[in-house]
Amino acid sequence: LRSSKGAAIAAFDEMFFNIDRNTGNVLFTRSGSCVPIDHEMVFGQQNWLQADLQHAATPGDSLRVLRRAHAGGKLSTSDYNQVCSHMVLLAQQHESALTACQDEIRQLLANVYPKQADELASRILTFVGERAAQQWLQDRLGVIG
Repeated sequence: LRSSKGAAIAAFDEMFFNIDRNTGNVLFTRSGSCVPIDHEMVFGQQNWLQADLQHAATPGDSLRVLRRAHAGGKLSTSDYNQVCSHMVLLAQQHESALTACQDEIRQLLANVYPKQADELASRILTFVGERAAQQWLQDRLGVIG
């Protein structure tokens, strides 16, 4: 998590409420570089068509690991604050990234769920849009901008 890639993965996981990030879901390609895989549990366990979407007060897996490492003394306060600040910096790009890929999300849903694509797209984009708002991750992490 201390690397720039680790902070990017943590920001992604928190934004999309990934509840299944572990070292088995990260490919380490070389020293300091990694690629997240297995996004099956992104958005937690939501009923996307029938229930109110839950934003969950609990953090995603990467943030839980980060906080546990800090609390256990494996991550200094300085390193913890640096990773959180880097996550917020990266999250500032989430809103524009969501805007840029909305059509692709709608098309993917139309291909996979043709009968429910419009409703799913609306609910998913609203959920992600709320989390992509400029201050959302900053407020969640308690980082002063």
